[in-house]
Amino acid sequence: MHEVFISYSSQDKTVANAVCAGLEARGTRCWIAPRDIVAGKDWAEAIIDGIHESRAMVLIFSAHANESQQIKRELERAVSKDIPVVPVRIEEIAPAKTLEYFMSNVHWFDAMPLPIERYLDQLNETVRMLTGGTNPIKHPERPVDTRLKSLGQRRAPLFIVLAVMALAVALIAILYRNGSSDHKDTASAPPNQTQGSVEKAPGARISPSIDKTRYPIRLATPADVRMANGDLVYRILAAEIDRYDTDDISLRFRVRLTNQDRFDVNFWDRSFRLLVDDVPRAPVGNLNELVAARSAKEGDVLFVVPGTATKVFLEINNGNETKKVPFELKAAKL
Repeated sequence: MHEVFISYSSQDKTVANAVCAGLEARGTRCWIAPRDIVAGKDWAEAIIDGIHESRAMVLIFSAHANESQQIKRELERAVSKDIPVVPVRIEEIAPAKTLEYFMSNVHWFDAMPLPIERYLDQLNETVRMLTGGTNPIKHPERPVDTRLKSLGQRRAPLFIVLAVMALAVALIAILYRNGSSDHKDTASAPPNQTQGSVEKAPGARISPSIDKTRYPIRLATPADVRMANGDLVYRILAAEIDRYDTDDISLRFRVRLTNQDRFDVNFWDRSFRLLVDDVPRAPVGNLNELVAARSAKEGDVLFVVPGTATKVFLEINNGNETKKVPFELKAAKL
């Protein structure tokens, strides 16, 4: 029995087959045409049965899928049976009205840029969460050597037991002498050499010390950012610097999106970029929400930037509209 029905345009067959193979390699069984249509069975009947027996649908969404009447019918069948749909977007396009009607309340899974293989782990986790399943793949157990087991069950001769005891006593004596020698060496060490210190090799890079007590550092938050003629309001509730590693810092923005429009809007990482020395950086988090009409949601947008950065701009994009919000980092890190 399969778990996922894969819906796709025939022109996206290569991507669909890669998704099918990737999910099945991770333990998620799939139904995909024409592979799973039994010879001699009516095509439409096989499609309907494949959808109804599935626990989720993965839709490969592209310009070709957007124009496909077959995909519209498959999507309608899934929605009518309350089967969750995961639209995997492989092109930056908006759904046509015929598809938007069925997908207005679903979360999109962006798989751009291709290849699709880089997104299969996350896609499989999403599908398993929707289907309520667990990955059935198990690592094979190491075979037990019955010969060793039978040897262990035999009683060891007395001279072997005595030899093992003598060896244990000798090891304890050696360890005791080494411990006493180490204690004397430590006591006689010069004052500038403490126990546990590590001498660095010539030319080795010494990482700067990190004062972890100073982090995280909060930044001043700006006024609201209004877009789409005021229908979308981005409010930065908090901006925070934290130490990411020796050389980099992380910037976390807690953002609330208020949607005053009459249509649902996406609230995702794709709307945000961080300009560092005029170079745009993408978020490293996983914000992917849908804000219903006349409602609001909050989410975190996370970036990692060099620790030497002094001023950055948070760029918010909505279609062809872009707003930049400046943040001073130098004063915060002094």
